[in-house]
Amino acid sequence: MLFENERLNISKINNIVEYSLKKDRYTTYNGCLPTYELMYYKKGESVIHFGGKKIKMHAGSLLYLPKGLENNKYDISVKDDFVLYNIYFDTFDKLPNEPIQIDVSSGEIADLYEKAQRIWFCKSENYYFKTMQTVYRIFEIARRSQIRYNSERRFIKLKPSEEYMALHYCDTDFNQSRFIELSGLSYSYFKKLFIDKYGVPPIKYLTKLKMDRACELLKTGNFKISEVAELCGYENIYYFSNVFKKVVGVTPSEYKK
Repeated sequence: MLFENERLNISKINNIVEYSLKKDRYTTYNGCLPTYELMYYKKGESVIHFGGKKIKMHAGSLLYLPKGLENNKYDISVKDDFVLYNIYFDTFDKLPNEPIQIDVSSGEIADLYEKAQRIWFCKSENYYFKTMQTVYRIFEIARRSQIRYNSERRFIKLKPSEEYMALHYCDTDFNQSRFIELSGLSYSYFKKLFIDKYGVPPIKYLTKLKMDRACELLKTGNFKISEVAELCGYENIYYFSNVFKKVVGVTPSEYKK
C-alpha cells in the first residue's frame, strides 16, 4: 500500500506540472528519478514501463513513482491524446520502491489536482501553504481509495460461498461444510471475514435469509405455514415457527394475519 503510514510528512513540494501529450508518441527517461512523483490522468491512455513493470494508465488513474532507483529505464507509450497532472515531492518517511497504480473513484481529485497546479503556477500570496494543504487532501483521497480497494479484494475469497448460499440457502439439506470449504479458508478466518462484510456470523445471516423468504411467502396468502416451512428448508414446522418468532417477533400465523 502506498500511504501505509497516514502520518506521512511531505518535506518539500518541488513542482506541479500539467502535461498534454499527443497519441502515438513515445518518450524515454533514463536514470533514477530525483523526486517522488504522484501523477493523475485526467484523460487519455498510455502504457508506462517502470522498474520492470508494465502499467496501463487511463483516465481516473493515479500513479506513484519512487525516486532513486538506480539503472532504471522509464518510458511512456501514448495510446491516445492525454492530459495528466504530476506532483513532484520529497519526504523523509519511507515510501515503496516500486510503482503503484491506484484507481480513484472520487471526482473531487481532478479538481484538486487542477487547483494545486493553478496555485503553484500563479504563486500568489501564501501559495506554498495553500498548495501543501491541497496536496495533503489528494493524498488522503488516494489512501482512502487504496483502503477501499484492498478491503474489497479481501472479500473475493467469499464469492464462491456467497454464490452457493444464494442458490441453496432454502435447501433442507444445505451443506454448511461445503458452504465454507468453497472459500478455501479455515472456518475461523471465514467467519471473521464474513462478519467483517455482513456484520453477523454465517449461520445467523442464513437464518435471516430464510426468514425474509418466509415473510415474502406468507404475505402472498397462498401458502399454508407448513408449506412455507418446507419451502424455506425446515422439515419441522414447530422448529420453523420457533425460529420465525425469535427472529421476526411474532408467530407465522400472526404474521400471516
